[in-house]
Amino acid sequence: MQSTRSALQTLHTLSRALPSTPSPVFSSQRRHASFSLSSLRDLLPRRKKDNDSTPEASPVNTAPTEQPKGLFDSAVEEEEVLLSRQDSYQLSTKKPTFHKSSTANFKTSKRKLNDLARLVAGRTADEALLQLQATQKKQAPRLLSMIALARDHAVAKGLRREKLVIAQSWVTKGPALARLDIKGRGRHGIKHHPSSKLHVLLAEGETKEQLRRQKKQDQWRSSLRGLTQIDGVGLGKSRPVINAGVGGWKW
Repeated sequence: MQSTRSALQTLHTLSRALPSTPSPVFSSQRRHASFSLSSLRDLLPRRKKDNDSTPEASPVNTAPTEQPKGLFDSAVEEEEVLLSRQDSYQLSTKKPTFHKSSTANFKTSKRKLNDLARLVAGRTADEALLQLQATQKKQAPRLLSMIALARDHAVAKGLRREKLVIAQSWVTKGPALARLDIKGRGRHGIKHHPSSKLHVLLAEGETKEQLRRQKKQDQWRSSLRGLTQIDGVGLGKSRPVINAGVGGWKW
């Protein structure tokens, strides 16, 4: 017992005699142990949180506040917008000068339909309808309805009905229908039923009769211009005679 007590006393005295600062070995081990995840987290850049960020002062709105528009102001603005749109539409769209229409392909010969195309060409729309009513052709009723509808559409476009003339009319050939042709003694053939359609172009102008009369009048006026005062008409001056066989050779 005395030996152990004496050993403890010697250890106690030695511990008091040791310096208070730790040895470099223990300090290096302690620094190594303290290098943990918390130290790594401290080295990383911190993100700004919404809570920590202080709200910036909003700029002061110095613009004048708009006053609410009344019912009258909104109605005036809408009317101005509509007028501007109408003006732009009228400038962009041009007045139509003609209207084209055509029938569908129906079972008839192109040669037979050409007779009706020549009948209505150069006539006014109303006169063409009158001619189709009087004719006894089989295809006349179909053309009658087409021309009447084309005339109404042309008038709706803005063309004048009294000046509306069928300026052009032509016929195009359609597909032919092949049908079986039964013959005697066990024989047969193929029949091809033709089809065609009529096109018309309506425009404002003069009819063929008016153009013919104008041509006759122009010819008569030109013949009068050729007369001189010697002939007793007294229109213009006398024209020189060219290649007159008077006298001998003139060198």
